[in-house]
Amino acid sequence: MVSVLVLAACFGLILFASDAFGFNFQNCGRTPIAPQLEVEDRILGGSDAVPGSWPWQAAIHTYGHVCGGALITDQHVITAAHCTFSVSVLDV
Repeated sequence: MVSVLVLAACFGLILFASDAFGFNFQNCGRTPIAPQLEVEDRILGGSDAVPGSWPWQAAIHTYGHVCGGALITDQHVITAAHCTFSVSVLDV
């Protein structure tokens, strides 16, 4: 019962915070730039994205492509844990 109350309180806090701070979840994850690409139903044989059409995406490179990530602030990228094995912060 306590966990249900905690879950309800967290959900209510999220709703309150989204209204109080003006977060717009309706456009979250949607590109502000209309892609100018032909739609294909699989990646094989796909085409490059228009630069800037997915502004929250990040590519992590050392001496070539390592992994992808997503911007969570203007200075922070989140990525999978396996992307950081044997990689120094100074190399990224």
